[in-house]
Amino acid sequence: MSHSRLICSSLVFLALLPAGAAEIKIGPSDNGKPQTVDKGDVLVVELPTNPTTGFMWIKSGTTMPMLRITGPADFKPAPDAEGKVGAGGTEIFKFDALEAGQTEVTLLYRRPWEAEVPPAQTFVLPVTVK
Repeated sequence: MSHSRLICSSLVFLALLPAGAAEIKIGPSDNGKPQTVDKGDVLVVELPTNPTTGFMWIKSGTTMPMLRITGPADFKPAPDAEGKVGAGGTEIFKFDALEAGQTEVTLLYRRPWEAEVPPAQTFVLPVTVK
């Protein structure tokens, strides 16, 4: 692909992004606190995790028409985890705000194979999309 075609393709992609879209970062201290976002914003939920224990954050509940999860969660190792076996980090979920309304994001910290065991933690985030 020529250099000018690459630049044109990039400009078209940027033009398709929602104007004024913001990335709203949410963490453990936001558990239970209602959040308001604008249509087109991206809600980024970052929660501590340690996958070496088998625990992971799992989205619970039905599909939310107001928010769409963008894909599987990402994992970011803790800054001091380099070279350390069994170190934890952060699990990152991203949700696109698609339409106005109210919904709730519920994430359960559990081992996937222990479905009958109550989750070790529950994160609930009431969300209003304007």
